[in-house]
Amino acid sequence: MPIAEQVLPFLQKIDEARVYSNGGPLVQELEAMFANYFKVERNQVCAVTNATLGLMAAIKVHSESSLEVVELPSFTFTASASACLMSGVSSRFVDIDDEFRMTPSGQSRFIMDVLPFGAGLRNSSWYNQYAYTVIDAAASVDALNEFGTYFKPVSPVVIVVSLHATKMLGAGEGGIVYSNNLEILSRIRRYCNFGFDQLKGARSSNSPGSNFKMSEYSAAVALASFSRWQDIRQDAIQRNQLAQEICRRTGFLVHSAMEEGLATPYWIIRSHTPDAITSLSAASKHYKIGTRKWWENGCHKMPAYSSISRSTLPMTEKVSKRYLGLPFHRHLTDGDWNRIESFLGSI
Repeated sequence: MPIAEQVLPFLQKIDEARVYSNGGPLVQELEAMFANYFKVERNQVCAVTNATLGLMAAIKVHSESSLEVVELPSFTFTASASACLMSGVSSRFVDIDDEFRMTPSGQSRFIMDVLPFGAGLRNSSWYNQYAYTVIDAAASVDALNEFGTYFKPVSPVVIVVSLHATKMLGAGEGGIVYSNNLEILSRIRRYCNFGFDQLKGARSSNSPGSNFKMSEYSAAVALASFSRWQDIRQDAIQRNQLAQEICRRTGFLVHSAMEEGLATPYWIIRSHTPDAITSLSAASKHYKIGTRKWWENGCHKMPAYSSISRSTLPMTEKVSKRYLGLPFHRHLTDGDWNRIESFLGSI
């Protein structure tokens, strides 16, 4: 995250403009910056309060006209499932492959694809199998650089990126929504502003909506982060290389975003056996190294989602026992890296 000194010039812009929310100058600047970064048209991008609400808005504007069940992987962060549940849409958990990517059942044409731990998009043609796709791309800001030059699905797609403080480009809280369908993006904008038709200056809620707008203050922090993006990215890629070297020496695998050399905030190790992960979890206290099961054992195991139907999930059950998150941030010292390697090497 940027420090106060780096955010200050953008806060001063707010004081000068005296606009604090409702699509102010900084939000517009941020949307334009992301459109250029993605290599898409300016009107295809919308800033929101956070990515979870962006997912919810993307689901709501479609579910109003569709009774179709949305399929999503159980192996995802709880926000994906929460967005479906809070949208009131019928949902079904489906399984994944050994790269953590969802494998739809083929019974629905409405899906939420998840780009795990900063991974990239699938081939455009993959999404054309479905009538509507929402993509939870929370940590994939690096993978989405210039995606507009090659990602051209015919079917409607909505991509949601997180600007949470834990992501590579942080606003503290915030999200960016993109769609290749301008009508859908327009409906999302209306939904995020009480159902008002902003282009007509309407004060009447002509369609259902809520308040999911990004404030100028969040935009200020995001713009300060964006101004440092190349340094942030380079630092993350160097950490990625160090982590992969340690895993090669100790016999562990990493997740696909790391294998692709992308800037990701996560060091997820994978093991051929669940026993190694169990042993590491037990040894972490001795080495005083924090570990985390970022997505636990799948959303289908969480009480909040007991009402969501599911297909059989054999790969989810397998994968969830064979992964673990390790410390992965820019303040790791040489001693920290050595301790992590000794920790992994102890198994």
